[in-house]
Amino acid sequence: MGRDRNPYRLGFVQVVAVSETDERAEKEFAKHLQAHYRSGPGAIPLTAMAVPGYAEPAAIEGMLRSAGHGGMLARLRTATYQELVDSQVAIVGSPATVADQIEAFVREFRIGNLMVMLQNGSMSRDLTEKSISLFAEEVLPQVFSRLVLLSPAGLWRDDAPIPLMEMVAGPPEELPKYVFAHPESEAARAALALPADPEQIPKAIAQTIWNTGCTTKFAWPIADHGLDRRLHRIQVPTLIVWGREDALVPVAYAKEFGSRIAGSQVEVLDDRGHAVQVDQPERSWTAISGFLAG
Repeated sequence: MGRDRNPYRLGFVQVVAVSETDERAEKEFAKHLQAHYRSGPGAIPLTAMAVPGYAEPAAIEGMLRSAGHGGMLARLRTATYQELVDSQVAIVGSPATVADQIEAFVREFRIGNLMVMLQNGSMSRDLTEKSISLFAEEVLPQVFSRLVLLSPAGLWRDDAPIPLMEMVAGPPEELPKYVFAHPESEAARAALALPADPEQIPKAIAQTIWNTGCTTKFAWPIADHGLDRRLHRIQVPTLIVWGREDALVPVAYAKEFGSRIAGSQVEVLDDRGHAVQVDQPERSWTAISGFLAG
């Protein structure tokens, strides 16, 4: 399509089920997964793929040939639990098994947005809640062992407004003062410079416009769209880095994020703005690398 292979352009839905051990997972989930695929996707005739606009012939052929989910397409009506698991139509097992398979799967196929389906077919509420809890408490910390947040947005305080619209609607030449502590610095100018290749300039400008539009959509009229009540779910060691001179997202939010993420570490760095990694990259990297090293 003429686009780069950006892993964040698409999302992928993966069926996942977690129990204490692989053996127990089979005992608890096998009948539910088999019933779902045999009476659900497996019951859809292959001719349904011919619905105009659903899939091109090459795509259908690829699904039928694939060793993974697509290759199982013609056999889902009779697929056994072991076939579903071996082909990773469903990722099922202990927290360690699920974490290992998800990480390998995401890396191999460069998936930027992975959505997990943790309720399937005839699973009971108790079994579903158990799987969700194990995934959140024991799988995710293995997949994401540490988290670094650089001047994040997503919360709101009336006494510390985020001047997003002022930045977006203001003159372009004023944008740097919201992002950098020293807009005139060589690093700041380099970060905003257009490519030397004239052919790449339209692409760079279009990407900047797109980035600004996406940020505005998610952060306007206020930045908090429910993050406040979800941050407590983060259960991995977290470093929150903020520039004391941040003119876009005030430094007051460093404490707000820190208080909502249990056990988090907050580093407020002097003489830095919103783009802490640009204003003083060496000092930022020292703080981040030390934290990631444990």
